[in-house]
Amino acid sequence: IVAKYKSEHLTQTYGINIYHETWDSTQQSVKGGPRKNTGIDHKQLNIAGFGLFEYRFDNEALLSASLRYDHFKSNSDISSIDESLKSLYESGGVTTKKLTWALGTSYPIIDSMHIIANISSSFRNPNASEIAPAASLDGTTMSIPNNNLKPEQSINYELGLKFQNDYFRANLTSFYSDYKDLIQDDVRVADYLGMKTYQNQNLDKASIKGVELELAYDILNNLELSTNLSYQRGKDKVNNKNLRTIMPLNGFISLNYEPEILNNSYLQYTSSWAMRKNKIDESQERQK
Repeated sequence: IVAKYKSEHLTQTYGINIYHETWDSTQQSVKGGPRKNTGIDHKQLNIAGFGLFEYRFDNEALLSASLRYDHFKSNSDISSIDESLKSLYESGGVTTKKLTWALGTSYPIIDSMHIIANISSSFRNPNASEIAPAASLDGTTMSIPNNNLKPEQSINYELGLKFQNDYFRANLTSFYSDYKDLIQDDVRVADYLGMKTYQNQNLDKASIKGVELELAYDILNNLELSTNLSYQRGKDKVNNKNLRTIMPLNGFISLNYEPEILNNSYLQYTSSWAMRKNKIDESQERQK
């Protein structure tokens, strides 16, 4: 539900967001053998209210500010879990309440070019299946729940340049995010019942920084060439080592064609690429 109020310079947007998710339990058997649970029932409800304020000056500069309040409620039904594993789980729900904010500006510096600057807070609430995955016992490895898994939080800084005219568009953006309680999936923990055991865990302090370049050029009225280049680095600030699962230098090139004989349709070719991944967490990753 969104309401917008617009005056000559100020635009106000208010809204309420309601999101409900349900994951049903799942089972599987191998070659007619006994059924094993590979998932349990999860439910999560998110109710949020937000406000956005945008003030546009006569010189086309823009100043924006926003606030958002989120209320999460997660539940897991552990009745289907094997009795020998129920001690790993806690029944009942997990509730999270969080206020986040953002400030930003877009300021023209020369014709068709703006400098962009933003600072914001954000958080990601773990979903119910991250907190309490099914204890997927397969004989050699096992995933176990983490009833103390916290939401990840961050302060984000962004600085960039944006250029656009009738034929050409370019965006160059750099960012830095300082994380608290970053959620890391499938972290190797102590063995359980003699098996290798994995669990989703929080990393107390981490950072991710990067830069992204986007270019698009209208070769013809109905033919556009675009490309993207992105580079990121992640740091575990507690153990002073690289974060895992961070994408190496990567990008794509794309050609988009909108033939006049096909109304409201287009044809697109895209080729994606990535460089060799060598900035890794050596305890959990291999170069590739």
